[in-house]
Amino acid sequence: MASITFLAPRQPDGTLERIQVDLLPGGREDTLLDLIERQGLRHPCECRDGTCGQCAVKVAVVNPDTGEPGVFLGRVERETLYACGRLTRHQYASPVLASHRPLWRLACQYAIGEEDIVVAL
Repeated sequence: MASITFLAPRQPDGTLERIQVDLLPGGREDTLLDLIERQGLRHPCECRDGTCGQCAVKVAVVNPDTGEPGVFLGRVERETLYACGRLTRHQYASPVLASHRPLWRLACQYAIGEEDIVVAL
């Protein structure tokens, strides 16, 4: 079961609220943006196809014991994040990135998996 924790500025004074969502294994194949919207959170996204970059969020993998060498970024997500200045040239050059620190991801392209993550909106 994946656990997604959102840090969302929902309080009137701008402080962050922690919202935790536990997803059952084998559930719907969703993007992070779909889950954000189902939680009633507002997050900008005009295109929903990974080209505008407005939906970029910081994602940190909580428990990287998945056996994967790092975070995989698809071509569209890599190109858009690089064009928006969210990836360095070194990060752009490799589709697999180290997952030990928060990384900008496109919420409309990020497919929710089995890993536990924290998302800063």
